[in-house]
Amino acid sequence: MARAVEIPQKAVYTYEDYARLPEGAPYQLIGGKLIVTPAPSPHHQRIAVKVLTKLALLLTENPVGEVFHAPIDVY
Repeated sequence: MARAVEIPQKAVYTYEDYARLPEGAPYQLIGGKLIVTPAPSPHHQRIAVKVLTKLALLLTENPVGEVFHAPIDVY
């Protein structure tokens, strides 16, 4: 069972605040606000698998980058 995450209330959050959240906490940091990230729907997951598969095949033939299937921090 997932543990509740208690987030201190602030007007503006920083990346350092975000980085202190427990691994897997369902938040994104956007414009200084912590936004709860909803779980993806099955429809979204099906499309994501198709896109990932096509990109992986393309990159096998043309190694010009990488594709990731899991959440990854981007700033």
